[in-house]
Amino acid sequence: MHSKKHSALEYSYLVHCYLQKKEFRLAIDGAIKALQIDPSLTDTWMNLASAQFNLGQFKEAWASLQKGLELKPNHLNMLVLASGTVARLGDYKLAIELCQKILGINDRHALAHSHLAHCYNQIREHEKASKSALKALEIEADSSHSWLELGFAERYLDRFEKALHSFKQGLALDPNHIDLLSNSAMALACLGRIQEAMKMNEHVFRLHPFHESALNNQAKLLCDLGRYDEGIQLFRKILTKNPEHWEVVWNLSLVYLLLGDFTTGLDLYQHRLKVASFHQHHHPLSSPQWQGEPIEGKTLLVRCEQGYGDSIQFLRYIPHLASYNCQNAIEMPYELHD
Repeated sequence: MHSKKHSALEYSYLVHCYLQKKEFRLAIDGAIKALQIDPSLTDTWMNLASAQFNLGQFKEAWASLQKGLELKPNHLNMLVLASGTVARLGDYKLAIELCQKILGINDRHALAHSHLAHCYNQIREHEKASKSALKALEIEADSSHSWLELGFAERYLDRFEKALHSFKQGLALDPNHIDLLSNSAMALACLGRIQEAMKMNEHVFRLHPFHESALNNQAKLLCDLGRYDEGIQLFRKILTKNPEHWEVVWNLSLVYLLLGDFTTGLDLYQHRLKVASFHQHHHPLSSPQWQGEPIEGKTLLVRCEQGYGDSIQFLRYIPHLASYNCQNAIEMPYELHD
């Protein structure tokens, strides 16, 4: 038994060394061998998960972390990695629960507060995100990640000056932080400082020539300046590499509609339904979308998805539905009911 333990610990030490050298596949191989000999090595489960996480194997990492947490449920470092892992899997509710568990053990764990801010931002609870980021910065003011999350929250709360200040604070710590730079550009654009925003995006492109978010933002700014051909070219550049970037497709459709190219614009506009943010403003329906097939005797729900003016303009087409011999129901904002 003693020799097996010794062998497992030797493998575990190798795993640690491989992680330091960022040789993640070798780290995984070593961890598996160690755990086959002694599955009670908690830190080896965590190191295995860390290697899997770094290779983008988030499901496998979460499975490894669950094994480790069964052995030590309050292992702080493992809980931190677990919250980040389940967030990558899109389970922000569980990630928040894990962060709160960490803070129940140590309420001054800056990284947990910072990651909590990230999770709240992802589920669009930006006030909570702002408070969590401020708490993280109160504990650890030199975290560029916490400044990013604070700025992100402030930007979505339409507090653009505060957002820009937060991004600048982060950039003072990490001048080439891509996300801080691209978000600074967006904040500048929201403040109407278009030329500064475009220069900031150009800085991003020097570091990362194909940064999708910055390209998308730059394309929109070019269109705002009436430079439609250049804007369309940038939108198309993104779609060449990522044809299913539906937000870009949506933005491109709006440009074509603005230019009067309704055939191209409307064809692209149909893809707006695939944009995640679109559904944050429209509750999902279980009924199928009408594709123009016969609907005699059925009920057609017409939804107002744009602003008041567009909705009022669209209502004049409702009488044309009478020829389909169907019942019509209209979903509209309360303010338009009268």
